[in-house]
Amino acid sequence: MRTLLLAFAALLAAGAAGAATVSPTFTYVGADTTNAQNSGVFRADLAGLGLTKLGSITVTDDNSGTSGASGAYSGFDLDAIFVDLDGDYTTTGDQTYASSFIFNAGTIRAGSAPASNTTGPLNGMNADGTVNEAFATLNAIDAVFFGTGSISLGDGGSLTANFQPEIAPIPASLFIVVGEVGNNGESIDGLITISEDPSTIPLPAGAVLLLSGIGALAMSRRRRTVA
Repeated sequence: MRTLLLAFAALLAAGAAGAATVSPTFTYVGADTTNAQNSGVFRADLAGLGLTKLGSITVTDDNSGTSGASGAYSGFDLDAIFVDLDGDYTTTGDQTYASSFIFNAGTIRAGSAPASNTTGPLNGMNADGTVNEAFATLNAIDAVFFGTGSISLGDGGSLTANFQPEIAPIPASLFIVVGEVGNNGESIDGLITISEDPSTIPLPAGAVLLLSGIGALAMSRRRRTVA
């Protein structure tokens, strides 16, 4: 029972621990036509946001049912996401890329768009729910849609890019660069949040309630034993 209580306390402490989270403002840089197609390029300046370090960036589809296309291309189509020292995405020597990704697939919209090029129901996604990193090359703005180089989030889906080790301290000049497949006028303000710590897969709410109940029961039994 003591082991259970210690584990429960550790989980509560992990859940209580927080880190600064901000929503940056993005500026449209222009269209990238590297591969004769089109991606909209956006960047956000991290200066003045009060962050002491950068651990993760999360992109969440707005669930409006209008981003992307249908089928495997539902939701926001992410071409690239990385950190850049000078904000010029065409110079790669000063860029830092994510060490890992956490993908939470959204729902798939009905329609007649082409099928996924990868094993998952959404383009760029593996069947096990992870990012197909060989296909969705998120460290480069490829300007390709309906093909290699991006991932579709699905309606309401999200993707977190983790940076481990964290980028710390935040340098005087640091930008986040994001590529949006198709350059079709979608805004990314409000879709992206930055956290000082890397993200982990959250514990389901039901599991938290179960652990809370187990912890309370264990404490009750301990009090009766002591009495």
